[in-house]
Amino acid sequence: MGNDAGRSPHSNETIEARRPSHDEYFEITDWSHVASFFIWTLAVCAIAKAIFGSLLAAELHYRLSLRDTPRRQRMNRLNWEINNRAKWDEDAARRSPHAAKQPLSDEELSVITQTQPVSIS
Repeated sequence: MGNDAGRSPHSNETIEARRPSHDEYFEITDWSHVASFFIWTLAVCAIAKAIFGSLLAAELHYRLSLRDTPRRQRMNRLNWEINNRAKWDEDAARRSPHAAKQPLSDEELSVITQTQPVSIS
């Protein structure tokens, strides 16, 4: 009997895996094929534009940004406080000459960053 791998069960022919050549994938032989490809490309782009560029998508994006705005503002303020080692204030953040930064103590910084105060030597 021997090794029957690669043989057809109904004949003595060897089964070969057939790979199509590149010519069988895209047969662009004249301008009608180019036009057909162009039309299909436009159709796919129009569908994508209708789905992702619609007024509904813009409204959804706007509402999601409204929901995330408070969290983003809080994170920006916390980062500003950590980087400047001062309490956040609109005037201080704008670097107004009439506002003085109120420095944060090491304890307040440790609460913000949730770490132990580090002494700088």
